[in-house]
Amino acid sequence: MSGNLGGIEVGRMFGFLWFFLLFFAGMTSSVAIAYPVVTFFQDEFSISRQKAVVYTMLIIIISVLPVILISQVLDEWDFWAGTIMLVVFGFIEIVMFMWVFGSEKAWNEINSGGFIKAPRVFYYILKYLTLFFLLILISWWGYSSLPSVLREDGWNIWFARLYILGLFVLLSAMVYIAGRRKR
Repeated sequence: MSGNLGGIEVGRMFGFLWFFLLFFAGMTSSVAIAYPVVTFFQDEFSISRQKAVVYTMLIIIISVLPVILISQVLDEWDFWAGTIMLVVFGFIEIVMFMWVFGSEKAWNEINSGGFIKAPRVFYYILKYLTLFFLLILISWWGYSSLPSVLREDGWNIWFARLYILGLFVLLSAMVYIAGRRKR
């Protein structure tokens, strides 16, 4: 962007403003992403806000260090979390919402409190069509691409995969423990 602005008279000022606003947007997004984790620690484990912020920042700092120090970690995390798991968790959400929670209860929840009711065709799209297409997408990728992805070696690639898996297990265990404490 700054290269495009270099040719106009006040381009440096606009370039500075562009990147300053981009930095500001990134910082506010980081706070917005961390806030649910802080609230989770506060609500579910009854700890003070200060301790919750410290625990959250420790998780973030420990997770950022491999990105800074080890090559290809960010690429691997982006691939698994931002590409593959997005589809997998979408599939899990549809199963949980429409099949475990109950499709009629889910449909009533979708239409409660709104001025416009969703057409009934979306009930069938959510319950069957979305599930079907996500299953085809996951299966096709698993059949055609997963073997070649798993053949990629390098300690850094496997470290990134094991770290993201470990982080998922840790956070899932925390949610499980918090749920057990509520009972």
